[in-house]
Amino acid sequence: MQDYDQNDFYCELLGRKDAPADHAKRVVERLARMSGTQLARRARAAERELFNLGITFTVYSDKDSIDRILPFDVVPRILSRRDWTTIAAGVVQRVAALNYFLADIYGKQRILKNKVIPDDLVLGNANYRPEMIGVPVAFDTYVHICGIDIVRDDQGQLMVLEDNARTPSGVSYAIENRHLMLRASGFKNG
Repeated sequence: MQDYDQNDFYCELLGRKDAPADHAKRVVERLARMSGTQLARRARAAERELFNLGITFTVYSDKDSIDRILPFDVVPRILSRRDWTTIAAGVVQRVAALNYFLADIYGKQRILKNKVIPDDLVLGNANYRPEMIGVPVAFDTYVHICGIDIVRDDQGQLMVLEDNARTPSGVSYAIENRHLMLRASGFKNG
């Protein structure tokens, strides 16, 4: 860790040079006691376990469409309570907005009639399902599970990269990632 130079970028583990991530201090201390060889061995063991368990995904845009092992980082991403509170509130707000949007485009289509969004952006989208117009869904909930990809800018500001509300395959990845992290870290219980 002493040779690691984050330059002027925000580091999920260390924070910024001028504002260290105190919430990750215990993990940083634990990593400092490990050699690079030990960490690399744990990473290889985790990758081998993922391969043996068949935890893969397919990149359909790749001409070979081969299965790839789920990416896994043996160094955990640790969020502060403040960041988690921000993320939790934002996720609730985003999923509510997505459901309101879908209820409208499959209902009265006010967002299209009022020209808030160009018609062809919605109606011409390959994922738009005109057969759903007027079909009532329980509690107006179209999005039951949503993967919201969150990134940080170089200053550490949280931002949403994209919302994944189609197929909830990422849920299984998140669950397996959690189990694998516990096994790789040596912790027995979550």
